[in-house]
Amino acid sequence: EVKGLSDVALNGIYSLKEKARSKPDAVCKDNCLYTKDNQDYCFQAVPQAQGADVNCTKNDGQTLQSQVRSSVQVDEKLAEIKKKINGVGGRRIRRAIDTPTDCETVVSYTNQISTEVQSRNFDKAIELADAVLAGLSALNNCEEKKAELLSSTQQAKTFNQEIRETIVEQITEVNAALVQEGGTTYAVPTTPSPAAVVTDPLF
Repeated sequence: EVKGLSDVALNGIYSLKEKARSKPDAVCKDNCLYTKDNQDYCFQAVPQAQGADVNCTKNDGQTLQSQVRSSVQVDEKLAEIKKKINGVGGRRIRRAIDTPTDCETVVSYTNQISTEVQSRNFDKAIELADAVLAGLSALNNCEEKKAELLSSTQQAKTFNQEIRETIVEQITEVNAALVQEGGTTYAVPTTPSPAAVVTDPLF
């Protein structure tokens, strides 16, 4: 969490999105890319007097394992959405979010899945996915929005896989520290390959 910046829009909670192979930008202090309010950020090294009050919190191995499992569930929901868009299958869904009454809202919900995934709000992403599935069933699969829906679904899937890879890396880092301390390590979840989650070659 970042506090104390004069630009109050930059204060708030940042979630690690990924560790890139190189710095996202020359001004970044390292290779870490963070997300906040659906925007990507890196942290810049500045003199202490100019810096913000930054409180970093690391998730424990158990929390990270749970996040991986939830991320896999999001992938499964996205696969269901794609099949529904293409007019294949479908099943009754228990929903926590009201069913969309128009296709614009279906598209909006699909875009919001990406936002929630990047913030690791996987439960909310699953709720949105269930609402999208219900909306597609009620609105003849929103055929007129098919291309837009397929694109936003693919984007959400890409973000979800990137976040899951980052979480697995964090579990590995936690385990490395535990080994040094003589502690018990956490099992590193095996995540399904894209082919194992989605069998449709168009996705």
